[in-house]
Amino acid sequence: MKQYDDIIYERKLLGSPAIVWPFLSNSGLWETWFAKTESDLELGKEFALLLTYFPSDNSALWQGKVHQIKNQIMIEFALYNLELSMETQVRFFVKQNNENLLLSIQHSGFTAESFWQGLKVRKERKRLMIFWEKALHKLEYQLELKLKG
Repeated sequence: MKQYDDIIYERKLLGSPAIVWPFLSNSGLWETWFAKTESDLELGKEFALLLTYFPSDNSALWQGKVHQIKNQIMIEFALYNLELSMETQVRFFVKQNNENLLLSIQHSGFTAESFWQGLKVRKERKRLMIFWEKALHKLEYQLELKLKG
């Protein structure tokens, strides 16, 4: 798995989980991924993440689960592609450092260049980051409660 460390996200908002994710594909074409969950993210609870790819109407249902590992939280997504007989996994590790949340990312099934491009675009266009700001804020609160005992 490829890993990217210390991508800093500011804590700002609360609300329902949803994300619009612009993504530069290997062919150099821009696609937009819209993802939403039917429930809030909670420690130890599985949830489904529905991804829709524009401009196509293709959708995929990812399975996700939130784990706690020592002083950090891991959000793990998995998608199994029947046509390609391939499983893709994305793991987000979240931990607090002073006033910032640090997000480490591991992935398999993506090329490093295209996935990193998608992450950079999300970081630069903060209006598209509402989902992660909200979700990470909720998870940070749960983590603080766990650490306080």
